[in-house]
Amino acid sequence: MSSPFYLAKAYDRPAILQARVVGLNTSQPVPVFNRLRQGRAELGLSVGATSICLLTVIGITSLPSVGGALSWREFQFVQSGLGWAALLAAVLHNALLGWDFMVRNYSCSMPSAQQVGIYLPAITVLLKMPLLIPFVSNHLAAIRAGYERAGSSQ
Repeated sequence: MSSPFYLAKAYDRPAILQARVVGLNTSQPVPVFNRLRQGRAELGLSVGATSICLLTVIGITSLPSVGGALSWREFQFVQSGLGWAALLAAVLHNALLGWDFMVRNYSCSMPSAQQVGIYLPAITVLLKMPLLIPFVSNHLAAIRAGYERAGSSQ
């Protein structure tokens, strides 16, 4: 049986149980894994890999030679749409892998690196949420399209 010992932070060590095989009259150690934590770790690593792939696409389209070849709508989709997806995937990755570090009480006043790694992106998501309100979103789209107020002349 293969065991997920390659990432000890995400996976627990298995509980070793002695099992008696009735037909052979012997006892053997049998590792028993915590399936909930193992599933959470697998999902967290998958979401993290997805986030890295999305960030790679965003980074490549940020190059001037690649960004210049894209239309404005394509560039805006990659930078905004995939940016949101990558940010949410990164937050989910940190939440899945760092859940035990998030709920554990620490004696010092400084948050752990795992906590900072989820608080800052989560605050970013919360602060960007008002930009998704239809009134604000429509006004920002009009500004991007070149809208200016009639009363402002300089």
